[in-house]
Amino acid sequence: MPQTDSNLILLVLLLPLVGSLIQALLGKRVVDTLGVATGRRVMGVLAVLPIAMSFGLGAVVTAHLANAPEDARHALYQYFDWISLQSIRVPFELQVDPLSTMMVLIITGIGALIHLYATGYMAEERDYPRFFTYLNLFIACMLILVLGGNLALTFIGWEG
Repeated sequence: MPQTDSNLILLVLLLPLVGSLIQALLGKRVVDTLGVATGRRVMGVLAVLPIAMSFGLGAVVTAHLANAPEDARHALYQYFDWISLQSIRVPFELQVDPLSTMMVLIITGIGALIHLYATGYMAEERDYPRFFTYLNLFIACMLILVLGGNLALTFIGWEG
């Protein structure tokens, strides 16, 4: 698979994390500044958008995978050493294969629809940005669970 897929699959994972950080760091301030109705609408869009973008990028990676030769439909992308202690080395690596990309599409597709529904359902809640902080973080953990290239990373996703 092309090197660009390495960057795309990392973006699929990072977008929900960035969305969670935006909600956590800016959510209350945006709602207070723009007013409750407008602020919540803006934060709702900023909650749904990263998940929908992850779905789109996941679809691109899945299409690349579907067009790849049969023997090239499995890739393990290593980004950096996550844990490095004397003889123990645990890399941050993501595994891309037909099963993981299908799960990425399910997680991000259904997750985007849940986010969209929740923008209306949670509209009257006091801690609106906090809810979407946790929901985006949950999506990111689910993606880590299915994309983790080693047991340690998969465990982090499971615990998330």
